[in-house]
Amino acid sequence: MLNFSLTKRYIPAITLLVIFIVFSHILINNMVNSNKEFAKIINISGKQRMLSQRLIILAQDYYEDNARKPALQEALDEIKASHKYLLTRTITKELKRIYFEKSLNGDLKIYLKHFDNLLVLNNPMFIKSAREESKAILKKLDCAVKEYERHSREKLNDASKLEFNLMIATLLILFLEVLFIFKPASKRIDENTKELVQRTEYETTVIESNNNAIIAIDWTGKITTYNNKAVEIFGWTKKEMIGTRKLLRIIPPKYKKLHINASKKYLKTGVSCGILGNVHELEGIKKDGEIFPIRITFGSKYSIKNTIVVANISDRSKEKEQSEMIIQQSKMASMGEMIENIAHQWRQPLSIISTAASGIQVEKEYGILKDEVLNTRLQNIIDHTETLSQTIEDFRSFFKPSKEMESFKINVLLRKTENIVNSAYENDGIIIVQNFDKDKDIYCVGFKNELSQVIINIFNNARDIMLRENTKEKIIKIDLTEENNNIYIKIFDSAGGISDDILPKIFDPYFTTKHKSQGTGLGLYMSSEIINNHFNGYLNATNQEFMVDDKKYNGACFNITIPTKV
Repeated sequence: MLNFSLTKRYIPAITLLVIFIVFSHILINNMVNSNKEFAKIINISGKQRMLSQRLIILAQDYYEDNARKPALQEALDEIKASHKYLLTRTITKELKRIYFEKSLNGDLKIYLKHFDNLLVLNNPMFIKSAREESKAILKKLDCAVKEYERHSREKLNDASKLEFNLMIATLLILFLEVLFIFKPASKRIDENTKELVQRTEYETTVIESNNNAIIAIDWTGKITTYNNKAVEIFGWTKKEMIGTRKLLRIIPPKYKKLHINASKKYLKTGVSCGILGNVHELEGIKKDGEIFPIRITFGSKYSIKNTIVVANISDRSKEKEQSEMIIQQSKMASMGEMIENIAHQWRQPLSIISTAASGIQVEKEYGILKDEVLNTRLQNIIDHTETLSQTIEDFRSFFKPSKEMESFKINVLLRKTENIVNSAYENDGIIIVQNFDKDKDIYCVGFKNELSQVIINIFNNARDIMLRENTKEKIIKIDLTEENNNIYIKIFDSAGGISDDILPKIFDPYFTTKHKSQGTGLGLYMSSEIINNHFNGYLNATNQEFMVDDKKYNGACFNITIPTKV
């Protein structure tokens, strides 16, 4: 039994207690019923004894006045019923001897017959006969009453002894249970309590020493955990937060409706809206109203009325500043290439403007310049000047940091990004193929300029490899699709693919296959960081075959997946 687990020990212990409780209940119930029964028997037998004597008085009254017949008849019926009942309760040998061997049964019937005859014949002789027999009847009835009383006392004594033995057995079992079950259980409970306290202290230490804010709510939305880092980050004290349902204090207004709906749905059904287990780049709000960037992950344990949702939050203010600085550095690192692109973009319009202006000047000198020719050439100059201006605007937008998320058209962004590099790429013999419906608008909410930089980084990476490898047919193909609230951008190149030993490393910071004077190794790394952290999407690369004009090409494919709403 000592080898049993505490749970297994409790089962026989509780079973025995239940058995004894049930048995005691049955015993006490039987004792009460027996007492009632014996009290009834003794009462009836005593009443029978009394009625046997009262019958003579009632018989005499009836003989003197026949109007008193009902009283005699009632007493006679009552003593007959009592006798009949007692005959069914002759439960001892002595009672059987009194009723049958000593003829109490027969004598009482003869005795009562005298009164029946009196009621029929009204003859005083029956009263005399009954009076002569009454003493003997009375004596035998006394014996019966005493035997009933003796038997009742005997049964009560037996029940008392059984009750005493049951009490001793119960005390013995309780003693054994205390010795072998409850004492070890108490010891185990003390050990478990100590372990729980240690575990609680350990968990508290882990939570409080965490460099991130740890905030937990229960199934009612009440805040149960709010560590010191949360106090430091958000400014609200533990007293102001723990035990309250004021989580909205640290959630900016633009997220509140989403938070309320998602929380209600999960706490009620256990169905997540997709936030659990993922890293999210969001914003928080401090006690003083300052809104700042955060990185947050959610974990949970769901059960009815015992749900816990935990948020792990880090302040990204400094990190975001550094990230934006690196992004700008990456942009500046590619400024030489951008200036080259501007030069290519401007070369043709400047040539057209120069030709038009020279033509006007020559024809003016010879006096052959006509007004309509002048107007046409001036309009041509104006149109190409606007082209130059738009080129400057496109490049200015590219180098301008993205501060706020905005809604923009991905298809338009891809066309503008292509325009930035197209002239330089054409000069290198590179053809960009747009494999999507240019008139079908696909909207995205995010940082437009940063996505444009990612596209240019991938374009430039493809161009550099194709030029280095002297690829015969230099093709860049762009696919754009939208499905299930996600936008998929695929950028293929015909450079033959990335070697297997390099492919896993291309998104590592400062990894480059170029000479140090030609590259920093930040382009693809920052592209990956932008897609992952600023668009909540992912960027990967594979080697794939693709088709252009029914011709098969082989090369790298950069896959960008971003949600329509960040």
